[in-house]
Amino acid sequence: MTGPEVEENADASGEGRPFPRQRDLEELQHWLYWLKSLVAVGSTLSRLANVEVSLALGDLRRLIGLSLLALPFLCFAWLGLSTLLAWSVYALTSSVGAGLAGFFLLQCLVLAVIALLVGRYKKHLALPRTREQLQAIIRDFEDGPKKPDGTDPTT
Repeated sequence: MTGPEVEENADASGEGRPFPRQRDLEELQHWLYWLKSLVAVGSTLSRLANVEVSLALGDLRRLIGLSLLALPFLCFAWLGLSTLLAWSVYALTSSVGAGLAGFFLLQCLVLAVIALLVGRYKKHLALPRTREQLQAIIRDFEDGPKKPDGTDPTT
């Protein structure tokens, strides 16, 4: 390799071999400094992410504890709302059976909505878009390499 980047160096045996110029060494040192900086940034970012994840896990524990604490209050609030609806139906119709039916129907309605939402979210848990992409990638590998225009590169 000869040219402006390389000079010939004659050693004691008289053989000429190429060696880099001073500016090439400086450029190499700059690249090495950049790589060391990149490693330092990556290491710092990794430590930051590790600390942040441990803080988030602590907050997650607190959130779960507060949710468990709020659960009985939510149940009593729902029970109160349902009782209010049942009492309103009873007050309008003067029929205990209609009031109890209103209470029961409200519970059934909410359970039906919850069942629909569970079904919808269950479909998302199967990762349908990821499966489609994975199947497309597998098909591409089975078909072999293609040019960007979709034609066979061997033709």
